[in-house]
Amino acid sequence: MGEFRNLFSGQSKGKRNLLSLVAILLIAMVVVGVFSNMKRWRQPMKVIQWDIKNYYAYLPAVFIYGDHGLEFTREDPEFFGDKFWPIPTPSGGLVIVTSMGLAILYLPFFLMGHLAAWFTGAEMNGFSPPYAFFLVLSSLFYVIIGLFALRKVLLKYFSDGITAITLLAMFFATNLLFYTAHEGPMSHAYNFALFAIFMLLTIQWHEKPGVKNSLMLGLLAGLIVLVRPTNIVLLVFFVLYDVKSFNELKLRIVFLGRKYNLVLFMAVAAFLVWLPQMLYWKSVSGHWLYYSYKEEEGFFFGNPQIIRGLFSYRKGWLLYTPIMGFALLGIALLWKYRRAFFWPIFLFTVINIYVVLSWWSWWYGGGFGQRAFIESYALLAIPFATLLYAAGKWRKGVQRLLVTLTFLLMVHGIFQTAQYHYGAIHWDSMNKTTYWASFGRVKPLPGFYEAIDPPDYDLATKGIHGVIKREKPNYQVLESFVFDMETFDASGQFVLSENGKPQLNVGMALFDEKAYDGEHSLKLGRLTEQNISLSIPVQAGEQWVVSVKRNAPWFNGALVLTGDGGADFYKDIRIGLPAARLGWDSLSLQVEIPGEEVTKLKVILRSTGRLNTCFDDLRIEKVKKLSP
Repeated sequence: MGEFRNLFSGQSKGKRNLLSLVAILLIAMVVVGVFSNMKRWRQPMKVIQWDIKNYYAYLPAVFIYGDHGLEFTREDPEFFGDKFWPIPTPSGGLVIVTSMGLAILYLPFFLMGHLAAWFTGAEMNGFSPPYAFFLVLSSLFYVIIGLFALRKVLLKYFSDGITAITLLAMFFATNLLFYTAHEGPMSHAYNFALFAIFMLLTIQWHEKPGVKNSLMLGLLAGLIVLVRPTNIVLLVFFVLYDVKSFNELKLRIVFLGRKYNLVLFMAVAAFLVWLPQMLYWKSVSGHWLYYSYKEEEGFFFGNPQIIRGLFSYRKGWLLYTPIMGFALLGIALLWKYRRAFFWPIFLFTVINIYVVLSWWSWWYGGGFGQRAFIESYALLAIPFATLLYAAGKWRKGVQRLLVTLTFLLMVHGIFQTAQYHYGAIHWDSMNKTTYWASFGRVKPLPGFYEAIDPPDYDLATKGIHGVIKREKPNYQVLESFVFDMETFDASGQFVLSENGKPQLNVGMALFDEKAYDGEHSLKLGRLTEQNISLSIPVQAGEQWVVSVKRNAPWFNGALVLTGDGGADFYKDIRIGLPAARLGWDSLSLQVEIPGEEVTKLKVILRSTGRLNTCFDDLRIEKVKKLSP
């Protein structure tokens, strides 16, 4: 017990601090392992995709095609159309949507890729595997540098043990893992690193301000804002670090006034970083400053989606990254244990949440979790570490419990990363039904994509947040068989449809008093029949809709449709849409009979696990689509 306390209490004494080094090494090994197994760079456009196309576009445009105006893309739209996504300016030019901050960070690795392409004989067009390989590698490089900077900050105030746990938690229990190992060239891993370095340089500047660290801070601040303009919120940390009261705030303002020459030096350095961007905008649009996003894309500062952004099933930050709940709790503890960080981190967090969740697409398009918060993990590592430290001063075992929960959340984070990779977590359309259907499962259940709720992007650009309404079935019922599970023959083995034919052979299945309508439902499970079925004569080209009400824990139970012998077509659904009664949902499938070789439609109700599943109101309908 004493050894545990020594490991996680106090602060670093300047020893070797091997645990935190091992933590960073472990992170690097995991990421390299993922890189090695996935080998996504062999298909470069799986790396250079979505927003990355825009971040990256500056480099091949300037260094390979010699045309920052992208006029060359007009000459061969078939080749360049999926590689560059510029938008037209009012003057007729083409502008890259994003600013060039990430391109600056990509540049050394782009040049290595260009050299590797020449050396290996690959195409030197900016889009062959060597370029993608080094682009993927760049995210790991910057994250490791950021982790070392964060480690240096943490060791000033906490023990090696707390530092190690914090580094591991910020990586494995969050979506930083995904945005380093899978979609690394997105901006988030780079921003995390830049934030960590900025925090370290800020502390060093306030301890000993000088020309050298002023230059570094200015250049870094300019680059951070150039990568993502809303990152300007981070300047709060520089101004308020180690300010503990209103009187100290006044003293800080006076201090910065006395150091005006260094502050001005920083501002000039930041401006120099932005100068190429301003020259680029002037060249392609005629304006020194240019809003390159679509006109309808912007912020709704009067209508921030705070509750949705933090807690919703779609992209709730604290739902998909629960370790950050510990970090937010730790902010309150900063006042007692690490007061120098309280005001800068508290105000940064409040303002950052407000700004991030005021964006028109508060879920930030496709992605894993609330990716726009990843950069802030560098700052939030401080209150998280403070919580671990404070726990060691409370009752015995509290710190052990907190460390145990942290490791469990790391496992949870890794598991969720796998879920997102395999599709059990959707990129923008999760809801309560699909979240709990996927809980504990790596791959999505059948019916997952029928049950999601895609956001309405057009409405969101107007500040209205809703989902795309599902179209109601538009067809005429030609023939119908309905089994309400209330009518059966004298033997009790056959459930009768409303018109007496066909009959559903239930075998040893049980009737349950739990019912959607009426008094009974059909119960399938481990101790009864697990599958029941019936076949309907069909002809080629006919369209059939089959639906059933289901009551089952953890989405146990499925509706399955097959053709003759089960080989001609196969449809399976396990995730249903909410029905009108608590505990029940609706499974529904529509099929078109594919050919003359299929003469029977087989309808199967199936218990898919060890728990009982109740079915009610089975409807089998031959339909005819109506014109809209």
